[in-house]
Amino acid sequence: MTGLPGPSLCRRRLRTQLTCLRRQHHRLTDAQISAEMDWSVSKTRRLLAGDVSISHNDLRQLLTLLGPGDQASELLDLAKQARRPHWAARYRPVLSPSQMDMLGWEDDAARIIQYHPYLLPDLVRTEDYAHAAMAADPWHRSDPKAIDERVAALMARQQRVNHAGRCVTILADARAMPACDSQMMRQQRDRLKALPPHIDLRILPRDREILSCLSGPVTTHAFHNDPPAAYIGSVGDDVRVIEKPDLTAQYGRLLTDLYQHSHPALPGR
Repeated sequence: MTGLPGPSLCRRRLRTQLTCLRRQHHRLTDAQISAEMDWSVSKTRRLLAGDVSISHNDLRQLLTLLGPGDQASELLDLAKQARRPHWAARYRPVLSPSQMDMLGWEDDAARIIQYHPYLLPDLVRTEDYAHAAMAADPWHRSDPKAIDERVAALMARQQRVNHAGRCVTILADARAMPACDSQMMRQQRDRLKALPPHIDLRILPRDREILSCLSGPVTTHAFHNDPPAAYIGSVGDDVRVIEKPDLTAQYGRLLTDLYQHSHPALPGR
């Protein structure tokens, strides 16, 4: 196979195709598969959910049961690509599995849209702004070293997005825009002025009723050849990954509506 995406999206594709094969084989349950494979039920669930990478031998054994026919070589190649090292692996101790997935899928997204209801979204934050935002959260402030690592992960993530040239839209509430009354906020405003052209910073008017539908940060990823994904903020700056088509479509429509009622943050920059 050629043109494969990164390891996170490969793991997602593999999970989706294995789920389809299960449905074609009389909707085999986890217990039935475990009995046939001589696996524990917990191992079966982790592997089929994509929570852990599946080994070459385990996948071959599973495909013998599911009988994918001509798909076998494709699925084995997907599994091989899914086992490649994740660029953010060094940050795994301070990032949740959902955040790791988001970072991995972000690499392959054709378009990214971010919205935060009361802060600047993380893809445009300076290092100082990001550090201050995390340090203000009681969930993080007790572990300064973890904050430093999370900020370092964000800076590395921004570099990847900045150099990829994909379409990125940042939706910021007018009240979140930095006032020039401190060095940190002046630096943040300078950062916004220096954003590359493919990052479209938009400002939302304060009277948009639809804002009440989005009480927390939201990010959506659109892909060329894969279903979209959405991420909503959770406790401790974590994210919840949403892949159900009806829900991702709803979040996509909400952010599209916000975009249509926004205006450029810094015209002519």
